[in-house]
Amino acid sequence: MTGDLIPRQSDSMQVITRELARDPQLASLHTKRTYTGALADFEQWRAGRAITKTLAEEYAAHLQALGQAPATVNHKLSAVRWWARRVADLAAEDPRADPEQVAAIARQAERVASVGNVKGNSTQRGRHVLEGEIKALLEACAADHSAAGVRDAAMLA
Repeated sequence: MTGDLIPRQSDSMQVITRELARDPQLASLHTKRTYTGALADFEQWRAGRAITKTLAEEYAAHLQALGQAPATVNHKLSAVRWWARRVADLAAEDPRADPEQVAAIARQAERVASVGNVKGNSTQRGRHVLEGEIKALLEACAADHSAAGVRDAAMLA
């Protein structure tokens, strides 16, 4: 998306913050906060490049290459899709806007909005503790007569 209807990168975070506050569909303060962080990262990463479907897909691949969990990547993509649609809305409401440019921005926003979530499983944290290991841990706690030993035994139980 290009043109003077699209906020410059230096202005984009001010516009994003304003638009997040104005959007009645985003009532959750948590969502607004996470979208703000996700879009700040995206705006820095895109470095002024036009927001396109291929750019959004490239961003998803970039996040996956960084080792981010699928749920995290999908949440960040949700923020990017919201932003693309919002930019199209802003362009459509601009009285100075050229109708052809607005139509092009709307088409591009729909393409960005069509980017699907990534699939995959997060790496499991921790590991399965074997029965013998649990027994050894409980015995170690029983041998520790301090408050920490009692606490640790209670947590393991």
